[in-house]
Amino acid sequence: MYAIPQNGQVAAGTDTPTLHLGTYRRNILAVVVDNELFTPAEQLRCNDAVHQCACPRKLALWLTNVRRVAGEREEERQVASFSQAVERGRVLIAQPVRYATPAQCDELYRLACHPALSAADKTQTLLLLPAFTESEAATYLGKLRAKVLRHTSQGSWQVGSTVAQA
Repeated sequence: MYAIPQNGQVAAGTDTPTLHLGTYRRNILAVVVDNELFTPAEQLRCNDAVHQCACPRKLALWLTNVRRVAGEREEERQVASFSQAVERGRVLIAQPVRYATPAQCDELYRLACHPALSAADKTQTLLLLPAFTESEAATYLGKLRAKVLRHTSQGSWQVGSTVAQA
């Protein structure tokens, strides 16, 4: 794009390298200054060194390194804060999903085939059956039992080994 001499000297009468120097300086200082990831001493040294450097290549490399270091420090800080939260018991570790038991699935299937349920209820039950967790299956079983009891003229009914009284 622009010819930059190897020794880093700026050609007389051109302000293009100066534009790049200013851009690099601003970008480096934007990452470092007022950033809690860098100590005040690092911020001061960076500010001084950035303004003394006149080589765009060095500043470009410095910008890349400053961004990398900031990213690494941020990652370390997040890992440390997560580890502390786990140690203090503030983070809940996800437990494996416990799907409906075979007995619950059998009972749901039997209830879905009951003539008291509508076709929509039967279809919904059969479609959701593989995805039910234990607690969802227990809740849904209670709803289906209530619907069957409401529509049954008898006082009691039996599904599998479960007997419910109206």
